[in-house]
Amino acid sequence: MRVNTEADKLSVMYEGDRNRDAADKIRGFLFQDYVTIMCLLQNQVKYVCSEYLEDVDIFFEDDTFEFIQVKYYSKTYPSMKEISTDLYYQYLRLQMHRSTLKAKPSLYIHRDSKVEKPTLDKMKEYIGHENELPKSVTYPNTADSVAWLRANVYSTNKKEEQKKSLFATMASEDSLKKFIARFNVAHQQDIN
Repeated sequence: MRVNTEADKLSVMYEGDRNRDAADKIRGFLFQDYVTIMCLLQNQVKYVCSEYLEDVDIFFEDDTFEFIQVKYYSKTYPSMKEISTDLYYQYLRLQMHRSTLKAKPSLYIHRDSKVEKPTLDKMKEYIGHENELPKSVTYPNTADSVAWLRANVYSTNKKEEQKKSLFATMASEDSLKKFIARFNVAHQQDIN
């Protein structure tokens, strides 16, 4: 390669700094901001929270609560296990609190090729209960659920340990089926 112009020289210099390139991370933050603004402009929105329970949380007038993971992947494949279990974690906690909100777990993703929401078998694998998942679980009343979550889940600040503790006792086939039925995947081209 000939290095004739100043742009060529800078291009060669960039090769040594490529591993520090944060352009995709910056684009990811901008994409999340774009999604947040888009959500604010939707009809029937009460309010939108950014970086609260998930990347974007939307509360609608009809009591729908959409909690969104926003992901920007220009080159890599998303970890559907991490995304799906994070969203199921939020969904399951809402169920334990006997929330009257209409939960809508969502993934808004920027990626060239499409991703699909997981199947029931894939979710069982993701949460580590392929063969031993109960059909249903009866959750304690709200006050007992709060105490149980504080003692068994929130006692660590490590997200993976929190999810593992919650799924070990409170996950069920019925809740997974309902979660999957409500799970929405919106790709870049679907987002207006």
